[in-house]
Amino acid sequence: LDEESSAVVVLDKDGRVQWAKDGALTQEEVQQVMDLLHKLINK
Repeated sequence: LDEESSAVVVLDKDGRVQWAKDGALTQEEVQQVMDLLHKLINK
């Protein structure tokens, strides 16, 4: 990864990729990931 960069991968409980992105996240993407995490945790 480059400095000031990020890579985010969200996996479900079975280890399947549910969401992934390289690079900076927009505020909208941050909200999408947070919503997805809450959904996956509450399954």
